[in-house]
Amino acid sequence: MLTGGGSNGVWQWNAGSGRVEHVFDGVGGVTGLAMAPDGSSFVTAGSDRAITRWTTGAPEAEAQHLLRTTPRVIAQSADPGGGRVAMLTSNTVLASPRTPVSAPDDLSAELPPGAADLNRTVLLIAEVGPGDHGGRVTRASVLEGGTRGQVRFLPEDRVDLYTFRGDAYASEVALLSYDAGTGEQRRAVKLDGRVADTPDVPLVTSADGSRAAFVSTGKESKGVTVVDAEAGRIRHTLSVGEEPVTALALTPDGTTLALGRQDGRVDLWDARSGRRTTSFPAHSEDAVTALAFTPDGRRLAVATETVQLWTTGPEPRREAEMTEAALTEEYDAISALAFSPSGDALAVGRMTDVRVLSTRTGGRIAVFPVWASQSPFLSLGFAPHTPSGEELFLYAALKGSTWSGYWDAAHVDRPAERLCERIGRPMTRAEWAGVPRGEKVGYRPVCLEGAGS
Repeated sequence: MLTGGGSNGVWQWNAGSGRVEHVFDGVGGVTGLAMAPDGSSFVTAGSDRAITRWTTGAPEAEAQHLLRTTPRVIAQSADPGGGRVAMLTSNTVLASPRTPVSAPDDLSAELPPGAADLNRTVLLIAEVGPGDHGGRVTRASVLEGGTRGQVRFLPEDRVDLYTFRGDAYASEVALLSYDAGTGEQRRAVKLDGRVADTPDVPLVTSADGSRAAFVSTGKESKGVTVVDAEAGRIRHTLSVGEEPVTALALTPDGTTLALGRQDGRVDLWDARSGRRTTSFPAHSEDAVTALAFTPDGRRLAVATETVQLWTTGPEPRREAEMTEAALTEEYDAISALAFSPSGDALAVGRMTDVRVLSTRTGGRIAVFPVWASQSPFLSLGFAPHTPSGEELFLYAALKGSTWSGYWDAAHVDRPAERLCERIGRPMTRAEWAGVPRGEKVGYRPVCLEGAGS
């Protein structure tokens, strides 16, 4: 008989005498336990996310690692129809019980010899809501190879993936499409040529899925590569000069590409023709660390040591500097930006928190703490929690982490109007005072026709 639990390992008992025969240490927090039918071995599941096989009666024997899963998030995107996210995760390792892999002492370390070919990239579809951290997985699809990439959740249950398979000097880029409902692959296209990508500047996609762009550093493809997703081919490789590109963004319709530079400049390109349309200095010294277009594509948020809003016409003009986003700590940095569906609120991802600011005034609407963050953001965005779009949540994931967070964001996008819709009457002065708006204005009965926040 076996018993196990907590951090006390597994105890093997003699059922007749009631005495302990063997103690198996080093199991980690035991969360599951099963004996083989012939009684020669048993399997444990631990809080260290490992499933391990042990030989009964031989605690000194080497444990055999059957499965190890450390689902670090590579990329994340929310369902425009509400309530779900698609996550591309890495470092899931599988092994056959007949050819087990010995478990390393530190499961967060590099894989043991012989396990390299067991790396897997997994696409997870999860139901999520405000307050969740990880959600409830409904579909899982295992990809062959590729540990870097990007994901975009599109209408009609379509999920597009871009994966890079190879080393830092030459990778094959593939565009894969999956059905979020069934987990089945709909399409697989290998893009022409081999490229060297820059993981520090993530690949970006347009909201409609029509285009993607990524920084390429290979000798034959140096610049920024623009992909036509519908045609399944590379459309342009933009020659962008020697100044390093530090951030990318595409308009929702995929027609305009913004490039942020190490020297603080921003270039705007026509993604269809491959021509640069304009350039402007966002900062004289600091690098551009994040970019985001408004839902209508007419304005661009630019992050350096603070955040600025610019118009995107033929002659870009700075509209505002959002001082509430300014960095106050030496180690802090802005690594992600995302607009709410109305464009009235901007989420700013920093090392310590996510700040939601009013794009009308620059005032702070809300602050969401980020768990144990010293890492840049992989994803940050607003999404509907329900198909009607009446309830919003804010989602985020951090680079090199298993953490992802989801917060109720209904109150940050047109907060007064949304509260008015819920209560169905004009707000009292006390209710008005309690609504975060990011601006200091006097009381007004916002439920009257034509009024706003």
